Amino acid sequence: MAQARAEGEGCARALIVGVGNPLYGDDGIGSCLATALMKCVPGINGEVRETLGLWEVGMLHGWGLVVFLDAARISEGPKLFKVEPGRLNAQELEEFMRSLDPHSVSPAALVALAAASGQLSGDSYILGIPALSLEPGGISSATFESALRALEVLERLLRKYGCELSIDDECVRSELLAACPLAREGG
Repeated sequence: MAQARAEGEGCARALIVGVGNPLYGDDGIGSCLATALMKCVPGINGEVRETLGLWEVGMLHGWGLVVFLDAARISEGPKLFKVEPGRLNAQELEEFMRSLDPHSVSPAALVALAAASGQLSGDSYILGIPALSLEPGGISSATFESALRALEVLERLLRKYGCELSIDDECVRSELLAACPLAREGG
């Protein structure tokens, strides 16, 4: 079995946030993947949230890199999206802030609010994993396989920020299945 670890100066400044509710099928893949990573990769900084609200802004304080793992409405993937709230002009930011629901916030909205309030000064990304079904009863096998492919994208991104990540793929596969069992398909 390969040894898993997170090493390097950049690892101490990187936060992985898994988002999603496993009770709603593929929606839970982000939180389940983050749970698996925290169990299988010593040295990784992680948080798991079923939902995000405005109160989560403080969680982003002081990190040089924040990566959200989340289910996404994309047809193929995983896909990495950089969140750049500094590119919004003042009017766009004001309209955006007025539209926020305090109990249900997207990762991009949370990053924009954290940046605007001075809580986040580093870079932020969303690693979107295709969600095919939001039905209770487990995650789809396609979303499960996309989550495993997302590990390669995450490793490349963290390496770019000075965090060498070595993942025990079998551990992650096992822990991911424990956190998010597969749905019964076709029956």
